[in-house]
Amino acid sequence: MLWTAVLVVVALGMPALARYLEGRHRAFEVFHPVLLCYAAGIILANTPGGDVDEAVARTISEAAIPLAIPLLLFSSDVRAWLKQGRAVLVSFGCAVVSVLVVVALASGWMARWSEESAKVAGMMVGVYTGGTPNMLSVGRALEVSQEVFVAMNAADVVVGGVYLVFLLSVGQVVFRRWLGVAKGVGLARGDEGEAPVKVRRVWREVALGLGVSVGVVLLSAGLSWGLTGGISVALVMLGITTGGIAGSLWPRVRALRGTYEAGEYLILVFCVGIGALTSPSALMGVGAEVIVAMGVVMVGSVALHALLAKVMRVDADTFLITSTAAIYGPPFVPLIAERLGRRALILPGVAMGLLGFALGNYLGVGMAYALGWLGA
Repeated sequence: MLWTAVLVVVALGMPALARYLEGRHRAFEVFHPVLLCYAAGIILANTPGGDVDEAVARTISEAAIPLAIPLLLFSSDVRAWLKQGRAVLVSFGCAVVSVLVVVALASGWMARWSEESAKVAGMMVGVYTGGTPNMLSVGRALEVSQEVFVAMNAADVVVGGVYLVFLLSVGQVVFRRWLGVAKGVGLARGDEGEAPVKVRRVWREVALGLGVSVGVVLLSAGLSWGLTGGISVALVMLGITTGGIAGSLWPRVRALRGTYEAGEYLILVFCVGIGALTSPSALMGVGAEVIVAMGVVMVGSVALHALLAKVMRVDADTFLITSTAAIYGPPFVPLIAERLGRRALILPGVAMGLLGFALGNYLGVGMAYALGWLGA
């Protein structure tokens, strides 16, 4: 009970502390609040003698993102998103093609160390076109062994975590030098150049926005339950995104101050929860081959995606958002958009993540069967 209370206090308090440190100390501008909150969760969960309840940590992480996305979208400019629609679609298409090509090329090498290499390849296609949920569903559809299933999930945490740290630290600088920055793009209200809203002065509006967000989540979950008899991640995300868009089109909701900042706060709460679920000891038994394979596929697909983006004249921010949408799915898009200072990219990024949800399962299973047929 004591450690549960500590986890809740850290999850709710660390985001505020991280923001305070970022604003007061120059050194913390490098260590983004997202990284600080992740680190806080990891340290708490792995403190000697500690006993963090994983169920509580999972509840915190699973509740924060659905509530955050509508709040982040309420102040979005749909017209700005529409102006960027073509570039985002082109970049996401390049991401999907890159994954398919790299996985196909690596399949022969993977066949040397795994009898289920075709299934492993299918799971990789799933995870890198729509995020972890796709990898899980593809793995179940292909009936992979429990050992492969656990190893793939653990490797995904390791490799995905490294790339996320890269994106949140130097990724923006690296890819802006390679691809450049778009000129004349529309931004959502409150983007670069606008001073942050002081949320403490607008508690009533924040509370109203949070209430609308809760309503959007409940309505989305109810819709999913009514259509499928259960909670479908893809349907719930689609409902939440649609609700956020609808709210942004309603002047009274869009005019609410502090909703974006409240959404950012919930994202940091999510990071603490995810960090608390990370156990280094659980990753010790993962085969080096699996981690290396995941790393090769991720690095190769990102590199090819960047090359294709250069050829197609896609700007760096659009590339980074679509790369995030493909590899991590919709929940992580706001993290990167906030880091880039480009709120207008949240909507198209989430939309591409949802498209990845839809495509990933088909592409993953299709890749596995194709490689199996070819004898790879």
